[in-house]
Amino acid sequence: MQALALLALGLLAIVWAVSMYAYQVGADYATHFAADLPNHSAIVLYSAERIAIGGPGVQVAEIGQSGSKYHYQYSGIRLLVRSTDTYLLLPRYWQRGRDRVFIIREDDSIRMDVVVR
Repeated sequence: MQALALLALGLLAIVWAVSMYAYQVGADYATHFAADLPNHSAIVLYSAERIAIGGPGVQVAEIGQSGSKYHYQYSGIRLLVRSTDTYLLLPRYWQRGRDRVFIIREDDSIRMDVVVR
């Protein structure tokens, strides 16, 4: 019985150590990821309608060209993640706890150009 209790305690200690290691690796990765954000792909987003994207470094320009499908151009944004039809975008100078993450769904009213570094 005592051996079983010691074995259970040992397994619990191993699980705890692995979880602490995983937490530290994740925190280090997140810190590195945020510090490297200026090197992520830049996005220029064109939209038929004005959308609520803003933040440090984000610039919006109205496109005055007649006959253009897109009327607004957004720059100063970075690509965080892309899924099948959704983009997660950040302001160029994004800071954790201060700035928002923008969720943009791909459709005919939006066009994105990616500037790869």
